[in-house]
Amino acid sequence: MIWLIIYPLLTAFSLGIIKKYIKQSIDLIVISNFSIYLIIILNIIIKALKSPINYQLGNWKGSLGIGLKLGPDGVFMVCLIAIISYLILIYCSVYITKEKVKYYALILILVAAMMGLVLTVDLFNLYVFFEMTSIASYALAAVNKEVDNFEGVLKYLVIGSFGGLFILLAIIISYQLTGTLNLADLASQVKRLSYFQRYSIVSLLLIGFGSKIALVPLHPWMPDVYTFSNITFNALSSALIIKAVLYSLIKVIYTVFKAEFFINSNLQLILIYWGVITFLIAHILAYQQENIKRLLAYSSIAHMGYLIIAFSLATEAGIIAANFHLLNHALMKSSLFLISGIFALEVNSYQLEDWVGLGYKLPYKTLLFTMAALAIIGLPPFNGFISKWLIVKEIIQQGYYNAAFLLLMGTILSLIYYLNLIKLLYQKPQEDYKITNQNYRLTGVVTVTTALCFLLGLFPSIALNLINQTAILLGG
Repeated sequence: MIWLIIYPLLTAFSLGIIKKYIKQSIDLIVISNFSIYLIIILNIIIKALKSPINYQLGNWKGSLGIGLKLGPDGVFMVCLIAIISYLILIYCSVYITKEKVKYYALILILVAAMMGLVLTVDLFNLYVFFEMTSIASYALAAVNKEVDNFEGVLKYLVIGSFGGLFILLAIIISYQLTGTLNLADLASQVKRLSYFQRYSIVSLLLIGFGSKIALVPLHPWMPDVYTFSNITFNALSSALIIKAVLYSLIKVIYTVFKAEFFINSNLQLILIYWGVITFLIAHILAYQQENIKRLLAYSSIAHMGYLIIAFSLATEAGIIAANFHLLNHALMKSSLFLISGIFALEVNSYQLEDWVGLGYKLPYKTLLFTMAALAIIGLPPFNGFISKWLIVKEIIQQGYYNAAFLLLMGTILSLIYYLNLIKLLYQKPQEDYKITNQNYRLTGVVTVTTALCFLLGLFPSIALNLINQTAILLGG
């Protein structure tokens, strides 16, 4: 199982040599290597679905060792990281024209770090992989060396660094109080800690991870970074980075502190209304945007609010609904960002006013964008409708009627600004557009992601049969 982490790292560190001797084949080599990586992943997850796989690096046992674990509950995230990364790499092979080798290397390092976040079973290595993910994402955001991006990346770095310090402080306190960082050992040791001690550790973790997943008011870095970063980084960040971080947070909280502590404390109520505040503010700000990158950034923040609410319900149905929406949002938002990148190639702008009439110039891509937008609003027959319905249903089931009502209000807000965008795309242009032929790889990638949004709306059981296994998280 260690190859899930080592393989992309080896590929990344080999790119410097490959660039020196066979630079002209770099795209083929990277995509071919990642294809082999997918085969390795498939072989491992088939075994993990039958029985959880435990791996101790260097055969060190107990709390001293570096442990990895992949069970049926983690297979879903491993598949998501691998598939979305693969599609974005194919997209990058055409879209990225500057610093391509650096970009490939950073994406591969990022994949290794996210796999580590999902697989690790101790807090120290969770922190190591969290920082690996952060450093790779900072570099990806800044790799295009845009002067205008300096402020956003600096803000991202500062907020992310403070978040990392909160996580490190939680780890230090945990070790000082229990003498272990292994999640399973911690689960048995935290029972003897006082309520204040447990509450403090969880609070530090929530603030630390909350900075990376852009919960309000820890969100300002996201729209600023997204505005001037390469659109492929935006897709990676929204679809994968913040999702892997959120998943690892939930895994730690429910494995170590258990659902009972979460429910009996007021942390559950705090997180539910933190999520409500997050999505309401984000939707209101998204409505005011005139740049598609900023609009989609605020939309992503809003959906993190939905996810944090669903995860906070601490029920099997809530965990399943949250993970299904996590998957759906990854597909929907990667589609929207990547199609936006194609539009920008035509008009050389991400300003909405410059997108008037693109439906006449790029009818097929505009149709895909419209489908993804309808999906993220939560309209049938797309996947976003199913997962949003499952979340609202469980919120009502648990008696949080105000949160359910406000979530529906948030959906109406998103309906307004996405429909305005769709209307703009299909507005008759003042001058006739010429039809252009774009690379088939770009079109192929966005066709796959958008088609999955439609298929999972019609046949949600395809994903739910696997995602149902994530309810194991509640049992630790």
